[in-house]
Amino acid sequence: MPLNQTYLGITNNFSPQYMLLNIAFIILGIIFIISCILEINKRINSNKILYYPLMIITGVGFIFLGIFSAGQTSINNHQLAIFMSLLCGNIFLILMGKTINTNKIHRNTSLILGIIGTISFIILTYSLINKDMIIYMGLFERISIYTLIIWNIITGTYLLKQ
Repeated sequence: MPLNQTYLGITNNFSPQYMLLNIAFIILGIIFIISCILEINKRINSNKILYYPLMIITGVGFIFLGIFSAGQTSINNHQLAIFMSLLCGNIFLILMGKTINTNKIHRNTSLILGIIGTISFIILTYSLINKDMIIYMGLFERISIYTLIIWNIITGTYLLKQ
């Protein structure tokens, strides 16, 4: 398998469980929107005007990632889904770090994860433009996704303990 290929969610021989990943993205998007509307919304101190668009764009972006996987659709739909979920999602985490009414550890974790994810997304975008760096594309794509998944797990655990 060449190093410059990621094969996540692509319908080919390299990813026999592609459907599981795509379904997971759709479920993640739905849960993200529902949990933000039902619970996180209550804990936002300010910047609600930014909160709702970022939350909706991020959730819908994850749903689109599951629908428009890289191997099944035009690259433009997949890139739009990546932009919606990863860039907006990590900016959402930065916003959460600044405005959510939780303990300091959770706020700082949200902020740090958002910054790491945003920087990873910028490097991912640069690697797409600069073909010499395309070998690292999968790494930075995963980092910017994992920051959002980690935040969801940490936030869910925090809310359950409350």
